[in-house]
Amino acid sequence: MTNLEESRAVGELLRSAREAAGLSGRGAAKAASISETRWRQLESGVNDGRPTSAPLATLRSAAQAVGADVADVLRAAGFGEPEDWEPAPPPRIRQLDVSDLTPMQVAQVRGYIAGLKDGGINSPGCQREPSSAKPTLKTGRPV
Repeated sequence: MTNLEESRAVGELLRSAREAAGLSGRGAAKAASISETRWRQLESGVNDGRPTSAPLATLRSAAQAVGADVADVLRAAGFGEPEDWEPAPPPRIRQLDVSDLTPMQVAQVRGYIAGLKDGGINSPGCQREPSSAKPTLKTGRPV
């Protein structure tokens, strides 16, 4: 967004969509993975007295969070037509299909993931074998 008129048009599109979706500013910000302050800036079109600027990815996320037409929001922000935009990032995988694993294998996967989240292979969920650089699960089986 480069000028006040564009940023206010974007803000109005986001506000209308948010209200139609029955979301609060906090709920919309959370759904868009941005701060509530940032959401307020986008809706108002102003940040410290200047037009709000936002990258394409932020505007795309904000529009999707409230069900606004992404193309309309990005056009209003001055990003041109869809063929000019960067591709959408791949969706985040939130679930892993472990239906064909045994209960022991599922436990190992959970332990490994917990170890990664807690700090990697030096965490309690994983250990290093003295003679090998390969990470292992608590069961001693190589990963």
